[in-house]
Amino acid sequence: MNHIRKEICVVAAEGLNRSGKGTQLQLLHQWLSENRIASVVIRGDGSRPGLGMGEGDPTNTWWQGFHDRLRGLSPTDQQHQWLIAARKIASEFQYWKNEYLPAKMQASQSLQGVLLVDRSLISRISLAKEFRPLCRLGQLYADPGGEDSTWRQLLPDRIISLEVSQTTLLSRLDQNDPKFGFRERLIRSCYTHHRQIVSSLPMVLRCITYPVDGDRPPERVAATIRSICLPMLHLDQLCPAV
Repeated sequence: MNHIRKEICVVAAEGLNRSGKGTQLQLLHQWLSENRIASVVIRGDGSRPGLGMGEGDPTNTWWQGFHDRLRGLSPTDQQHQWLIAARKIASEFQYWKNEYLPAKMQASQSLQGVLLVDRSLISRISLAKEFRPLCRLGQLYADPGGEDSTWRQLLPDRIISLEVSQTTLLSRLDQNDPKFGFRERLIRSCYTHHRQIVSSLPMVLRCITYPVDGDRPPERVAATIRSICLPMLHLDQLCPAV
């Protein structure tokens, strides 16, 4: 097996709230582990709790106070804070990919690793286009009018776009959830916008984006996602024949 080089792949999951991103990433993470491929699930856009409750969310006081810092800000100031958060998550992405996952691969003697990303460039475009309809990829992590090549470093090998009907998304909400009203408004207000973004992606993203019907049972969705990821993996070389 000396001819097999160590390599890392990046798989991102995209979709609105309750589309099943977290569930599918955990199922993929479990399947990769069963096949002796190191992986870790991280956030790729938005925010994270910073509470140290999981491998992909180490304790961080900056993240713990992030949403408190948003309170009382104007929409413009909130937008700037979300931009700062995006840059911070992008910096953490580099750590996960270049340091953490290689170390995990070495510890587990795995020749392949997969970085599993909850939200990625499609989510970033969606947020940016709310404020700047003509936003280019080079501006996703830059102040207005600026250019930044950060997005190139965050480019996944596969983007799984979970396509779920609005009716199904709403049916998955828990009415006992304290954030039920917020989540419901978000789904209703962002559904059309999100579909428009996915249907008009730049070619560099379109060619790596795989739409997946997320209305089906989770295990069937998971099987489709595995089939999309299989061409990147060397299961015949990494795993003993059974």
